Amino acid sequence: MQDILDTVGKIQNFDWPVISFYPNWNQVFLGESVTLSCNVAPIAQGNLGYSWYRDGERIPGDQQRLVIQAARVTDSGHYQCQAGASERSDSVTLDVKSNRLILQAPPAVHEGDSLSLRCHSRPGYDSRNPVFYKDNKAIGFPVSGSELQIGRADVTASGTYRCQKVIRFNSGRNYLILNTDEKYISVSGKTQLKPMLHSVKNLPPKPGKLFILFFFCLETFIFFAGFCPKTGLFLNCHSKNLIKSGLS
Repeated sequence: MQDILDTVGKIQNFDWPVISFYPNWNQVFLGESVTLSCNVAPIAQGNLGYSWYRDGERIPGDQQRLVIQAARVTDSGHYQCQAGASERSDSVTLDVKSNRLILQAPPAVHEGDSLSLRCHSRPGYDSRNPVFYKDNKAIGFPVSGSELQIGRADVTASGTYRCQKVIRFNSGRNYLILNTDEKYISVSGKTQLKPMLHSVKNLPPKPGKLFILFFFCLETFIFFAGFCPKTGLFLNCHSKNLIKSGLS
């Protein structure tokens, strides 16, 4: 079994990384901190070398997490990461703003995700009374502090959002009503299982052994299918039926 796993472990490009944000917003103010993580499937983890790119150019950083302690305008851009010899991840956008008020939202939303939005004012501002709008209509989901808790998202949550706050100054004697820029949020369908690696033909079968050969991926999770060299059967990830593999 170990020699099989060693061989499988040397196969390149069977998985690709996915970048996530912490906190889970891709729009921040100048001077705020944000962490980008290069997520890979558990089987691909280990002593991988990580590479980070902004707008297609390599930037300093060889760890799984890229920490931006005090964001600058020049930190804005399209980010990708690479884990070992994997393909580069899809790009994600970091937007560093100098506005007084921004609407923060997750960079990507899928059906079933827990969705929350944040009406965020620059540090030091006395801001109150957040109101959220979807398609120019005020919405009444529960608001905790400056966050709107929408809950489990479905496609009906897609739409154009903005928020509004009262900003007080001069010890509260004066105020402004500020609105954020509009932001379109698209809730995409659930990711389907897709085969990542169909076959490996050069593994010498050992009689009587069942060994792991096929990998299937749902976002960042790897699924395994057992393969028997005597019968040539494996689990198809779409139909969930046993079918002939076609291996000789």
